[in-house]
Amino acid sequence: MTRSVLADEVEVRRLVSIYASYVDDGDHARMGGLFAPGGRLVVYHQGGRPRVDEPLRQWEGEGFSRLIAALGKSYVRWAHMVGNHWALFDGDRAHGETYCLAMHLRDGDPQSEEVNLIRYWDDYVFTADGWRFAARHAVKQWGVIRPVNAGLHELDALLHGRPGA
Repeated sequence: MTRSVLADEVEVRRLVSIYASYVDDGDHARMGGLFAPGGRLVVYHQGGRPRVDEPLRQWEGEGFSRLIAALGKSYVRWAHMVGNHWALFDGDRAHGETYCLAMHLRDGDPQSEEVNLIRYWDDYVFTADGWRFAARHAVKQWGVIRPVNAGLHELDALLHGRPGA
């Protein structure tokens, strides 16, 4: 069966989006299933250069469960929004780039939010199961930690003209 470039682009973009959803769900098994055999997630220091600088950490296979467990110990909840995705294809291989806003809710009084801009340099491979990650090279560009306020209480007070608004 012949694949089209458009179908490949759609499937790779879907792969990137589903990865973010599986991480947000804390589903390490499904997350790991998005990688080809031997595929890995490689994390570099802030501003690092993939394939040039020494990685901080690498996960593959069963290691994804440790990654998700570490997220669960560090944060109450998390969400990842992806954008600025592109990929270049060469037969059954491709490479591309994805930007991700990674938002993490920290417990405490008051709670705080950690937001990081992550840039992924991805290597993809077409397998019998479709497109999979051969490697994801992740680099934090910058981040911010800020307090979280309830927001809805203040909005309700403004809408109903209550004191303190």
